[in-house]
Amino acid sequence: MLFLQTDNTKEALTLFDLIMKGGPVLIPIAILLFLAIYLFIERLLALRTLSRSPKGLTEYVKKALVAGELKQATQYCETQEGALPMILHAGLQTMSAGSSIDDVEKSMESVANIAFTRITNPLTLLGLISGIAPMLGFVGTILGVIRIFYNISLSDNISIGIIAGGLYEKMITSFAGLVVGILAYTAYHFLSYLVDKQVLKVEMESLDFLTFLRQPSKV
Repeated sequence: MLFLQTDNTKEALTLFDLIMKGGPVLIPIAILLFLAIYLFIERLLALRTLSRSPKGLTEYVKKALVAGELKQATQYCETQEGALPMILHAGLQTMSAGSSIDDVEKSMESVANIAFTRITNPLTLLGLISGIAPMLGFVGTILGVIRIFYNISLSDNISIGIIAGGLYEKMITSFAGLVVGILAYTAYHFLSYLVDKQVLKVEMESLDFLTFLRQPSKV
């Protein structure tokens, strides 16, 4: 617990006390904090689901195709979770229709784009929060400073105690906004890194599968 002590009152202030003195601008900042936390957890779980795939899935599909078991391979991929099973399933379905390998590749690319776009689109909100939260904090501080000088103009009292006492309370909003912005910024780039890592993995598996299909003696 954080404690501060004022020079005039010698009164200890807890972190909670400081937050309560931040003013109404802290309310939208707090909302943005909870929204950022929710988005981070929800997207992390969604990415975890998308990353699932049975070990050796691509090899299993290739062996099934060599054995002439296209239907079984298609059904197996359909029952699995994750981006890779969805992508392979799309390619196998296209093969079942007698399409060319180029059509198979296009089908797989389309499904991959849709799957990962669903993951990355909500991340834009985290990017917005990382920019909006600090600006809200600065707005709160500026409004507080304006109010301080307005009160001084009414009372004709420019005591350092009055100015300093009001300023430290109003700058709490700037601090809160920066903290929320940093958390949202970090969450955004961390999730983006995980998405890029998964995209690379799926692209390598898809390329391996397509390379296999282009070998006439194998299929």
